[in-house]
Amino acid sequence: MRFYYIRHGETDWNKAGMMQGSKDIPLNATGLAQAMNAAGLLKSLPITRIVSSPQNRAYKTADIIAQVFSLAVHLEPDLRERHFGDYEGLPWQDVSRVVVANGNDVHGPFDYPSGKAEPFSDLATRSKTAIEKWMAAHSNDVILFVAHGGVFGALTHALNAKGHPRIANATPYEFVRDGNGNWACQPV
Repeated sequence: MRFYYIRHGETDWNKAGMMQGSKDIPLNATGLAQAMNAAGLLKSLPITRIVSSPQNRAYKTADIIAQVFSLAVHLEPDLRERHFGDYEGLPWQDVSRVVVANGNDVHGPFDYPSGKAEPFSDLATRSKTAIEKWMAAHSNDVILFVAHGGVFGALTHALNAKGHPRIANATPYEFVRDGNGNWACQPV
């Protein structure tokens, strides 16, 4: 069993190091170019379905890729980025984080001491549930999921996927589950 995952292309807020979360920030010129480059890289893969976060930056990335495959983009609300509450719009370095128990990386997973942010555990549960729902409903398809960096981190944590570095903008990854049910992911 396998699927592909790609984070949206760059936005001006990514470039500035600001927390986007639920803010619907569009791709910048670099992000549009990244999405087109990713589409070229992915076109040789047997992708038969594309599922995207409804947020503009993910949807636009998905739409550019979908054109290469002549596929529709299906929206999945539970692939939206983590809501960072009061921290949205602030520079990442200005926001204190707390490493989640059992986290294996000092860069995440993490929660916030205050600020009305969505708990990491909620993000991990909804991300995993969304992926599993689509995989079960479309078991004969090879699915590309287009979403966000936070969703990627939560998903790799929830799946206990081996080889899960932080994900750069518009970098596709392949997730593969072995016969023992263990997931691994690597860049395409």
